[in-house]
Amino acid sequence: MGNWVALADQAIREVHAALPKDATAKEIRRALREAYPFGERRCGPYKTWLRKRRAYLRLRGIRPTRRRSRPTYIELVEQLGQLRLFDPDTLRVWSEPPPAAEGEKA
Repeated sequence: MGNWVALADQAIREVHAALPKDATAKEIRRALREAYPFGERRCGPYKTWLRKRRAYLRLRGIRPTRRRSRPTYIELVEQLGQLRLFDPDTLRVWSEPPPAAEGEKA
């Protein structure tokens, strides 16, 4: 793990040295993304990189980007047009076939 920290620090120092003083947050993030030194983005090396990257961005006064919020289960069911399969009072699957929607045959 010590090597990952040192390699991440070195890569971030190189990015910092190569960036112009007036670089935008978007340019800094792009440069950091391109400087990733560990190959595949997973497991311990990637987590170390993210931790170091986050610390560097904080020092530069750059706020982290927000994660895209994931839809809730009910929102997904609604998007698929399957909400009528659930009992509206409990939001559980009907134990019997759901009542027919208007215009549908029973």
